[in-house]
Amino acid sequence: MIITDMQLTDTAEGCRVSAVVIWEDNERPSQEIYFEVEKPNAAWLAANPHAFLAAAVVPAMHFGERRVAIDAEICPSLLSGLRRIMRLFQGWYAHYGSTAVLPRIEVDILSAGRPPVNPPHTAFFMSGGIDSLATLRANQLNFPAEHPDAFKTAVVVYGLQEEVDIYHKEMLASLSAIAADASVTLLPISTNVRNLADDWQFWAHEFESAVFASVAHVLSRRISAITLASSDYERDLIPHGSHPLLDPNYSSSDLRFVHDDVTLTRLEKTRLVAEWEPTLQRMRVCNFPESAAQLNCGHCEKCLRTMLALVGMGKLNQTKAFAADDVSPELVETAVQLDRDILAFYPELARLLHQAGRDDLANVLEKKLRHYTLDKQKARLRRVSRRPLATFKKKVLHQQMN
Repeated sequence: MIITDMQLTDTAEGCRVSAVVIWEDNERPSQEIYFEVEKPNAAWLAANPHAFLAAAVVPAMHFGERRVAIDAEICPSLLSGLRRIMRLFQGWYAHYGSTAVLPRIEVDILSAGRPPVNPPHTAFFMSGGIDSLATLRANQLNFPAEHPDAFKTAVVVYGLQEEVDIYHKEMLASLSAIAADASVTLLPISTNVRNLADDWQFWAHEFESAVFASVAHVLSRRISAITLASSDYERDLIPHGSHPLLDPNYSSSDLRFVHDDVTLTRLEKTRLVAEWEPTLQRMRVCNFPESAAQLNCGHCEKCLRTMLALVGMGKLNQTKAFAADDVSPELVETAVQLDRDILAFYPELARLLHQAGRDDLANVLEKKLRHYTLDKQKARLRRVSRRPLATFKKKVLHQQMN
């Protein structure tokens, strides 16, 4: 893979940084990758090669490219981090193989390093979901406004999901009200970097923080540190595209990339959000909103997960973020389908609902948890029972061939 033709250009709408990615070992077309802001925010953008390298390494590894080459000077801190990231994925995911040859990163070394922004300017990524809003609220509660780690800017990224992006004006209006109350500046930025590998499973398991890190580096002219909200509680951590072992490796000498607090459970985060009126009224957790008037559909798993928490806290009937004032057991039965990525969220929800006197909802969740555990145990037993037969068949076949 070659990254070339990096440039900073003015557009009719604003300012754009772009580069061309050329695949060498795959029959994939060359791709122009860009980051774009509106004219009032043009001074934030920089033609920073770190942004494109951070975006490219994981897709290059995923698709079997033998190298990633860019004719630019790269901070050795980032370079070392990217190599650690590839080793982490090699250990986490069997499809890479422990002996696979990792892509070479061919760059020049930035000897002196870039000095960070002074005075420090700390930002965070804001989506409107529980994780990012809890990150904002915790920062507000823990850091005085004058502290260098107090958030000054909320970065909102467009281009990650078409179903959400079509309502960008409505989302921005909702987020603007939260940002105003928190005294942070809203910075919208558009990118197509996810097009390097537009696959949801790849995004979830490998690509997520790489995309956000690439956005962060293109803004490093003004930002010294940026926080990405955590998705998981520390006791439930699993290999994921954003992870506390992974994300800090995207840092460089001039930009600190932070994975936020993993010591809060999903329920504790939801409580932080629900107890702050601006976010209670404007949270947006849904990946598939159905209208500009109601950005949460109210019947997908993510919506139901949040609504159940709000029911348990006595808050669902106080928010305009969801159209419904209550949740039925029938909706939980159909909408909540457990898998490994969301399993850890539900035991604490069931306990909360029991405490709130909503045994009807808690019982459905507990039944689903029992069935999920039983199905996994049955699948494990089937795998174990097949092993002696498979070994026997291999042995017989080997004898017949010899």
